[in-house]
Amino acid sequence: MMERCGICMNVTINPGKFEGTIRGIASKSMLHRMLFCAACCSGQTVIQYEGLCDDVFATVGAIEALGARVMVGEHVLEVKPPKQLKTIIRRPVDCKESGSTLRFFLPIAAAKTRRVTITGQGRLPERPMDDLLKSLIVNGKQIKTTRLPITMTGEISGREFVVPGNVSSQYLSGLLMMAPLLNDDIIIKCDTKLESEPYVEMTMHVMEQFGVCVEKEGQQYRVAKESGYRSPGEIQVENDWSNAAFFLVANALGQSIEIPYLYENSVQGDRQILDLIAQIQENRSRIIDLSQVPDLAVPLAVLAAATPGLTEMVHGERLRLKESDRIHTIAQLILSLGGKAKETEDGLLIEGTQLRGGAVYSYNDHRIVMAAGIAAGVCKKPVAIIGAEAVNKSYPYFFEELKSIGGILTWEN
Repeated sequence: MMERCGICMNVTINPGKFEGTIRGIASKSMLHRMLFCAACCSGQTVIQYEGLCDDVFATVGAIEALGARVMVGEHVLEVKPPKQLKTIIRRPVDCKESGSTLRFFLPIAAAKTRRVTITGQGRLPERPMDDLLKSLIVNGKQIKTTRLPITMTGEISGREFVVPGNVSSQYLSGLLMMAPLLNDDIIIKCDTKLESEPYVEMTMHVMEQFGVCVEKEGQQYRVAKESGYRSPGEIQVENDWSNAAFFLVANALGQSIEIPYLYENSVQGDRQILDLIAQIQENRSRIIDLSQVPDLAVPLAVLAAATPGLTEMVHGERLRLKESDRIHTIAQLILSLGGKAKETEDGLLIEGTQLRGGAVYSYNDHRIVMAAGIAAGVCKKPVAIIGAEAVNKSYPYFFEELKSIGGILTWEN
């Protein structure tokens, strides 16, 4: 595998032309789901992928804590599930900084374990999970605190779970993946409008690949008693549209980058990046609704900041709950590069202008790092990224990709 960005490193990128073909990286959103489903099967699953990241390794650690064995090859993950998932996990399970790992592991562990302690790092303990925990407590689990580290004991006794749909779609996805483990008819309801719905559709798509059908009617989801996970044997992970979005934005700004293995008919919601790029390029005044595509806010902000016209990003309240307060850190990113941006309660106002360059702080947010890296191609002066190692969370060899297509990088401790 390609080398990772070093620990506690800063990088300066000179303006210039990016041209060539990148390798791309597997969708971590799909990988999280495949790994948890594979751990719950009766037979081995071989997952073929292109590139791993820190968040995925957090999920590997979580399913190993449940008793699975994972062999990590250069392009293959072999998941050997246990005969029975562990009922008592004696060592704390560290979800690192991965929100997906935490919110998927919690309900799956709740279904099968009688005792487990869960921890996390970075900003993860601050990210919301109260409503997910409440849905488990209402159904029999004993949980004394709603902030990491938490300890869960007891058994699930209920069969109906209710969560909001406007805080994190991962609540619903985690409960859906838990449902086949309870050996009963399970009903899961959203009591508010579901945002980031494509991620739930992705969950149902992956579960179907592992033999589980989810019935959906309005805001209610049902998993039948006879459902159970079955290994597909071998399965391929698509490349990631969310991370490819940065290079697609670079192309919109005049670069020539080829990005392989992106499927137009993908279940990944962030494939909408192409339509949103066109919306910014073709209109002087544009409104971007982030409710279903929050992860696209950062690359689109760079495009908006360098494209004449006014862009209003709306319905992005949940961005304040990501690895950083992304409404604030996106605004700071644009301002640091000499652009014009203003925070609103649920998004941003960005006026397109020439980006100058300058020093950008990462706020330990992988997407801020990648956005700054791509922005360097259209800046007048170099872009210095402080805390560039944050990119390891989702795209550890991002800077190697940038270098391979002509980026001129200088590293320092």
